[in-house]
Amino acid sequence: MHRKLTRTGLLLWLLHASDPVSAQAPDTLQRELKEVTITASRTPEPIGAIGRSVSVLDRQAIENTSCTTLGELLSRLAGIYLLGAGQTPGSNQTIFMRGSNSNQTAIYLDGVRINDVSSVNGVADLSELPLSSLDRIEILRGSHSTVFGSAAVGGVILLQSREPEKEGWNLRLGTGAGIFRTSGSQWNTDINLGHRWKNGCWVSASTELLSVNGLDATVDTTDGTSAIPRDQDDWKKQNFSIAGGWTSGNWSSQIRYRRTGMQTDIDRSAYTDDDNYNLDFTRQLISGELKWKKGNWQLGLNGGWTSSERLSLNDSSRIDLTGNYDGNFADDRYTGQQLNGDLFAHYLGQSWSMLAGINASSEQMNQEHFYYSTAFGSVFESRSTLDSLNPDAQLTAPYLKIRLGGDLVSHRLRPFSLVAGIRSVHHSSFGSIRTFELNPSWQLEENSLLFASFSSGYNPPSLYQLYAPETYQAWDGTSYTPTTRGNKDLTPEYSQALEFGIRQQLASSEFSFSIFRNRTEDIIDYVYLWNAAVPVDSLGTDWSRDDYRGDRYINIGNQTAYGAELSVRTKLSNKATATASMSMIDGYLDIKSSDELQTNGYTLQAFSNGAFLSEGKRLRGLIRRPNTMTAGIELSVRENLVLSARVQYVSARNDNYYEALYGPYGALGRRTVDDYSLLDVYFHWKLSPTFQLTGRVENLLDTRYEEILGFSSRGRGAFLNLQYSL
Repeated sequence: MHRKLTRTGLLLWLLHASDPVSAQAPDTLQRELKEVTITASRTPEPIGAIGRSVSVLDRQAIENTSCTTLGELLSRLAGIYLLGAGQTPGSNQTIFMRGSNSNQTAIYLDGVRINDVSSVNGVADLSELPLSSLDRIEILRGSHSTVFGSAAVGGVILLQSREPEKEGWNLRLGTGAGIFRTSGSQWNTDINLGHRWKNGCWVSASTELLSVNGLDATVDTTDGTSAIPRDQDDWKKQNFSIAGGWTSGNWSSQIRYRRTGMQTDIDRSAYTDDDNYNLDFTRQLISGELKWKKGNWQLGLNGGWTSSERLSLNDSSRIDLTGNYDGNFADDRYTGQQLNGDLFAHYLGQSWSMLAGINASSEQMNQEHFYYSTAFGSVFESRSTLDSLNPDAQLTAPYLKIRLGGDLVSHRLRPFSLVAGIRSVHHSSFGSIRTFELNPSWQLEENSLLFASFSSGYNPPSLYQLYAPETYQAWDGTSYTPTTRGNKDLTPEYSQALEFGIRQQLASSEFSFSIFRNRTEDIIDYVYLWNAAVPVDSLGTDWSRDDYRGDRYINIGNQTAYGAELSVRTKLSNKATATASMSMIDGYLDIKSSDELQTNGYTLQAFSNGAFLSEGKRLRGLIRRPNTMTAGIELSVRENLVLSARVQYVSARNDNYYEALYGPYGALGRRTVDDYSLLDVYFHWKLSPTFQLTGRVENLLDTRYEEILGFSSRGRGAFLNLQYSL
């Protein structure tokens, strides 16, 4: 108790030291408002003209952080809760922005959306994305579906790769290592090489290697009598990319190829530790862009093709390579492909601007499953594939976004502007739907902007949620009835978002504040199917009785999230800058009535929160959506040496749990995960014009905490990175 109060007191002191408001990022992570541009409308615009909550990280800001992964960097920013950032490397890293679900944040790399079609809900795993080869990161909070389409409900993250800055050869070498509280260790190296010619042509290539070993993902529950065997997990990642481009007169173009490979030996769940359970993931991405610019006009075409393959293998009972096993063997292969294209025209004028375009995409996935067992004295073997279902989807979406300045009407209305947009989506499975955006703003003075936004979003089910194969054979007393996890009757999620905010820059401070409310209809969730003839309070208690009848995806109800974000950055002196951030979030889920849920004779139980869905009800509180506070201070000790510290507080929050000892299939429910505070320290030392050394100690106080119930954090870690630039 004393330890918790001490850490909380330290947090409150830092907030007081920086004025009791917060910042979206440390001082090194955000430039002066008037100097920063963003590309939310496909072309650069001053951030001061954007009436939305945004953050921008440039190349220097990325390098100065000493972070080795994208997840570590994004977890520092206000309004973002990154699940998995503090867990064992290799764990899935997903984003929750403004209370939205993990599949409701759109992530783009070089103008191409990089959602993983082969995954369950189509989200991108941030652990696969490189950091060393990135030149710029933009974070757009709130719904931006007009321009960025489906999944852009909670926000959008725009990633831009490096290209050579100067003529001649450009070289960057980086290497680093780290150790954790336990026997775990980390090693990383990266190389970026490029050349730019006077005629505007350039080429570049990069590679990144990251290896982590000796960490266990699950919480140690060993009690001496009923211990779950533990192992030390490994994770390896390789990124390779090559790119080229040219600029000539009004024309510019580029083409890129990127390949990512990840190999993971990691625990299957918080309750099962298996040293022969392995995951292998591969992604390939080809993207290109062609632009023409003259005066205030710009025309552009960008697109890309991406493929992904993930293989999960559990061969703990494998005897040889010829197919002989003495127990259970499972092999699952998920593949996905996606093709994207975007044609647009943009006019940027003083009093008005316009963005018009059309987006088209196509995606397909497949799943192959092999299972072999001799557990019951006889051989059982099954194979399944989704080939016959042909799971694919096509989408076309024209869109239009216009910004009108008040001076078009009257000189007195010059400080006022209005952004309005519409997007018409046609989905091959769900027909047509329209989304909109309305965004007024008022320039109160030169460096003060008052803004509001009202927008809608659209998020269709993933291909897996629609077409996942038979998962269980339910016994009804006379025969087995297969149940299908996929549900072709799913409908898309539709959201409406409202935001009010202010952004202000004073002589030595930056301040922003926003409040928001997001409502998403027809939220898709995963449910267990139980025998309706058995009372709820006794489900799963009798091993001889077949209560469990499978699982499925359904439109469970309507989710509402609301909250506030407050931020500040202030210069305490010429050598000291203080920052802080605070994000408050709350909400509820209105479950549909039993008739609307189409129970089909089953008792339904939601996997995300453990609730039984026999009756419509309101569930207060959102799963895995904590309140967060962050404060930091940065000191320029010398011209070439910068020291910084950061403390983060994460509140208690709800999580679902699975009790493996309760019946043959366990039981679900809600539990509260304890709050925690973390203290990190950093340094950035420029040894020479070409060499710089960065380092950090994360979780300095070695706090034991859980981001997800049952999964452990990696504890205190110390890291050093050496960079050479030419």
